[in-house]
Amino acid sequence: FNVVPETENHLLLTNTSLYLTNEMIIEDGSKEEKYDNIKNGVHSILKSQLEKIKNEGFYEYNSRPYCGITLRGLLVLYSCTTNEEIKILAKQILDDTFKKYVSQCWRGYTSLPFRRRKEYIDDNLRNFDAMSSWAAAYTDYSADGFEKIESITLVLYSRILDYRPPADYIAMYLDDFNEYWVRSKQHNIEITYREKNFAIFSGGH
Repeated sequence: FNVVPETENHLLLTNTSLYLTNEMIIEDGSKEEKYDNIKNGVHSILKSQLEKIKNEGFYEYNSRPYCGITLRGLLVLYSCTTNEEIKILAKQILDDTFKKYVSQCWRGYTSLPFRRRKEYIDDNLRNFDAMSSWAAAYTDYSADGFEKIESITLVLYSRILDYRPPADYIAMYLDDFNEYWVRSKQHNIEITYREKNFAIFSGGH
């Protein structure tokens, strides 16, 4: 009854899948307008959703496992779309998300609710590659069964798809000694303090 909207990650994955499927059908030679994202309205719907996320932040940012699902959709969208406008929006959101992760973590450890626990964080992963560490931060890496596959998939996507964060963001991530006060907005205000020994996170209304 339009009282509660569909969840953020569902909308993004549904619209992203439809958008990319239509692009592939057109690339294969179809001339039917129902597959043209501009003419059928799918472009404007996805663009509007991406702009809302870019301007207001994620609604489900601190909800495990939803942010990992959302990131997977954005990584695929950025890597596979042929539309430059959508690609740019996806990159801006991914850049912002990576920067928030960097500013809210210490050596890849995050103090947000439901994030990785110390017993299954691997420093070698962080030292080996910032992308893999970022992806692993949004998964339950100790999970079994389907959730384990979901976790590995996001880390794999972060490595094989096209997106890479700006070099200065990675440099900030690898810098263990500078001190940061960060105030960011994800529908609610989030404040993080980080220095060489620890990070403290606070969020909520």
